[in-house]
Amino acid sequence: MTNHTTATRLPQRMLTTAGSVLLAGSLAAAMFAGAPALAQTAPVTAEATVENAISLTANDATVALTGVPGAAATAASGLVATSNNPAGYNVTVLAGAANMAGTGTNTDVIPVADLSVGGAAANSTTAATIHTQDVKSADAGDAIPVPYALTMPHVNADVYSVGLTFTATAN
Repeated sequence: MTNHTTATRLPQRMLTTAGSVLLAGSLAAAMFAGAPALAQTAPVTAEATVENAISLTANDATVALTGVPGAAATAASGLVATSNNPAGYNVTVLAGAANMAGTGTNTDVIPVADLSVGGAAANSTTAATIHTQDVKSADAGDAIPVPYALTMPHVNADVYSVGLTFTATAN
């Protein structure tokens, strides 16, 4: 009976020894398969903070309206607005003076309120809104058409001008 017990234990020991050799061989293979013998990791999180941005560019520096007194003069130009604000933006226009002034000694003026810019009457005290949208712009910007209109008044023949300031504001 003693031989029987010894015979049963011998195969278990053989299996244990074979398993240890197999485990040791696997570890050695892993160590020599390009893995460094000693390693340390350092986790890093990359962050990109995108700030709010808005820009506005005028297609033309000067827009000319030409005609005789009483004629309806029109011209077309445009703006390009770019904004990453998800709530969108507004574009306003404000005239730099109450009147379009002539050149030289000409004292005639054209009231700026007679000038339509983007469908709104120009004003020198309160900015007129000419474009509103509630989403961010396209990546390359949004083309905003700006039509100009003026019924030519009965004033001296001359070139009359006023500066206009367009402003894009994020919502």
